[in-house]
Amino acid sequence: MSPNKRMSTLAKNTVLPFSMPDFESHPYRTFAIGCVVGGCIWASVLPVNWTLGGVAGFVVLALLATTTVLDLQFRRIPNWATYSAFVIGIGLNVIAHFAENWSAWLGAVGLGSSLGGGLGMLAIMFVIFSLSGGGAGDVKLAASLGTLLGWDMILQAMLYSFIVAGAALACYAIWTIGPLELFIACFRSIGCRLAPGMIAPPPSQHRVLLKKQFPLAPFFTSGVLIAALL
Repeated sequence: MSPNKRMSTLAKNTVLPFSMPDFESHPYRTFAIGCVVGGCIWASVLPVNWTLGGVAGFVVLALLATTTVLDLQFRRIPNWATYSAFVIGIGLNVIAHFAENWSAWLGAVGLGSSLGGGLGMLAIMFVIFSLSGGGAGDVKLAASLGTLLGWDMILQAMLYSFIVAGAALACYAIWTIGPLELFIACFRSIGCRLAPGMIAPPPSQHRVLLKKQFPLAPFFTSGVLIAALL
């Protein structure tokens, strides 16, 4: 084989770690187009006065369904889903801002509420997850939902999400180590910070349980659905 052919074959079979991925190989465009087309059909078939009616309502459900499945299976929330939904949420409300007659059909919540929900959730969830050690995907998911649902509804949805998550995690911990051990572990975890040297920290296996991370996309889904139905 000639040197030129050898170099050509090597270049084809080598994947450089620093090479930029091809945009077409990622599902940004597929997900965005699917959400818009599906949302138009959704808004045309279902009553738009429903909380999750309109194009935005379909995007919310598509985003939650996609991220829930991927978070449960891979413990990851992909950027192509959250970024696409964030842009769509802002875009729908920009259109509705200049074409108010389309507002209900688009499922718009108002440009101010959309921006407040997206950017406000981004700031709040970033602080919460910085302190708790959560993942950035959960922050982006909350921000994307904020642009689609608006400030008021996303706050309710997140409140319900954390209530459901807290209850589920408490049940898991009780099932794993029992109610008394859970109480002692929580007491010692808080007490060792308030009175170091007087109260011993919980044992390592309990610390692992208390710091265990769970996929939050399913709880976000439950929170949004509860907020939509109430």
